[in-house]
Amino acid sequence: MKSTPLPPITYVTSACILSVCEMIQVFEWYVYKAFAPLNNTLETDLSLSAHPFYHLSSFLMLLSFFALLYPFVVICIHNFTASPVASVMAFLGLFIFCFLQIYLLSIQVFHIQMGLSWFLMESNGPGVKEHVAAEYSRYRELRMSLYFPLIFSQLIASVILAFTIKVKANRYILLKYAFGINALYLSWYLIKMYRSLFYAGDFYSGIYSPVTIIVYFLLLVWFIVNCRKSEQPFDMGHRTT
Repeated sequence: MKSTPLPPITYVTSACILSVCEMIQVFEWYVYKAFAPLNNTLETDLSLSAHPFYHLSSFLMLLSFFALLYPFVVICIHNFTASPVASVMAFLGLFIFCFLQIYLLSIQVFHIQMGLSWFLMESNGPGVKEHVAAEYSRYRELRMSLYFPLIFSQLIASVILAFTIKVKANRYILLKYAFGINALYLSWYLIKMYRSLFYAGDFYSGIYSPVTIIVYFLLLVWFIVNCRKSEQPFDMGHRTT
């Protein structure tokens, strides 16, 4: 079974994108660690949301999920010849994951951080706090309800790629490690959700950032290694049986 060859520029571009996404992920981890809330009250959450670093990290994360689609496409095309159906299914899972992340982060950035936080600080009339609390509660409920499809779609894609990527050289083990680690973490989180009646706290808290940083790093190294290889242009008609 062969992999689908791609022009070196695709690996270079993917490596650049993942480098930036890695820095954004590290920055978000730093923000959430350095400005951790002392309590979980509505006022604390919204005041932190209005903090420039929180706002910047959320906006950068929003942009990063648009950009991540490119390296995901490259990985799935790279694996297309060896496992065409599995590669398409894996990309669909990764696309759904990115789409849901973009949807939730768009609400967080433009409605919660730029809307509700500013509205709460600038308005003092009757019912303001109750209105903001109701809107924020609806957002949190929406986010929790979308955790399962968000996590499950990424889990399925990670499992598919971890099992279908053929290890014909040492560098390919990096992809299997990356998606394998991701699949193990996502499986652990889904089990945790099930055991606690589908509530396990915020998906983005805990070890999410460290795991994501490790996964991005492994993918980044793989792209850098492939930048050095001379590949032929991708041809959908080129397959092995």
